[in-house]
This record gives sequence, C-alpha cells and structure tokens, in this order.
Amino acid sequence: MKFAIVGNMGKPGLREALGMLLSRLDSLGMEYAVDDVLAPLLSNAQSLRTAGRLRSREACIDGAGMLIALGGDGTILAA
Repeated sequence: MKFAIVGNMGKPGLREALGMLLSRLDSLGMEYAVDDVLAPLLSNAQSLRTAGRLRSREACIDGAGMLIALGGDGTILAA
C-alpha cells in the first residue's frame, strides 16, 4: 500500500513528527509520497525529490491507498 503524507505547516512539532514517520516507513520498506509543501522541513528533500517521493499534493493523493494528514481536521479537508 502506498501512503500519501500531507501536513499543516502551521502546526508546532510537525518537523519532528514527519521525521519520525518517514523513518518508520523507511524502516518498514513502505512506499510513500510526501506533499512538496513540506520540503522545507525535510533535511533529505532533494533525495526524496530524486526518488519521486516528493510530489505535489494532488500527485501524492492520486496514487495513494491511504492518506496520513499531520495537522487537524482542516488538513484532512484541504487534502
């Protein structure tokens, strides 16, 4: 299953939560794509972009089987 990951840049702790989530998904060998709006929070944004894992929100969601929204209800509604 492929995960789409989106987030609300205004939420405190997003950088840490996103880092832990991506580390866990990587350790499990899971497939995922991250909304490119979150790129400033990622130390490995360029390698994710090169691997095709950093995409527009629409492209993330289109190919995903599950959405992970880091934020609140508004983050889910915006996705």
